Amino acid sequence: MSDYYALTEDRWLSDSIIHAGQMMLKEAFPMIGGFQATTLGEVLAFEPETAEFVQILNVASSHWITVSTIGCCFGEVNIFDSILHKDLPHRTKEQIASLLYSPLKKISLKFHPVQRQRGSNDCSLFALAFATSLCNGTCPTAMSYTQKSMRTHLLDCLVNHKMSVFPGRTRQPRVNEISVVHVYLVCKCRLPEEGNMAQCNLCNERFHQTCESISDEVWMDSGDKWLCTACSKYLSDT
Repeated sequence: MSDYYALTEDRWLSDSIIHAGQMMLKEAFPMIGGFQATTLGEVLAFEPETAEFVQILNVASSHWITVSTIGCCFGEVNIFDSILHKDLPHRTKEQIASLLYSPLKKISLKFHPVQRQRGSNDCSLFALAFATSLCNGTCPTAMSYTQKSMRTHLLDCLVNHKMSVFPGRTRQPRVNEISVVHVYLVCKCRLPEEGNMAQCNLCNERFHQTCESISDEVWMDSGDKWLCTACSKYLSDT
């Protein structure tokens, strides 16, 4: 009932509603990856996606966005954000990197100029609208949604257990306004740098201290030539 009142009284929507919407899309479009529980992102527990995917993410516990690799080149991710940010918090970049688990040195986040929401409580509705349009073959940049009808539409979808395209009309996409942010990946976890990092003396890759269980002595002794686990094993086997 709390979710019902959140929908009908213009409140901020919970992750349970987002999850229900994603599950309906996953059922209708089984060939599209993603749609993992948004709570997994908080602990970086997403399963890496090997095919094109659509995923809704929570940003800083107060905002929802949609990310997707549909139509992207390898190492690119499209970002659809109804507040029109042109960058993301470090944690959100980590979530995206964990979905890709890319062997590349960097990935590119492409911020698309989608419709800007009015007010502060409807970001989740736009995130679901973006995801639904993507699944149905329409880029959200080409859509102008009727915001006043979005809550009623989502409620109908939940009652009928079927996600349909949110009400609106098509518009001319502004592809020349796409902005790009590069995220550099390191370590065997293929995530951005954070906290204490050590560079392997053999492969020159940088690693998080927690990922490699690196001793504090590595930083205490500037002359210590540290080797990552993989390189240490390689040398011991040869």
